[in-house]
Amino acid sequence: MDNLSFQNPLFTTYVIAASVMILKAVAMSWLTVARMMQVRGRQLPRRRDATNRFEADCS
Repeated sequence: MDNLSFQNPLFTTYVIAASVMILKAVAMSWLTVARMMQVRGRQLPRRRDATNRFEADCS
């Protein structure tokens, strides 16, 4: 149990790396939300729109 202290440089490095990964995961989720808001929540095209687009390309 002595290995799980901040006196151990390996454990300190692990804590820093894990914290950075957690912060990155949280930041990416908020960046995704911001990107979706930026494009006004554009969703995948509806089936009706996709078929109309396909028919227009075929003519």
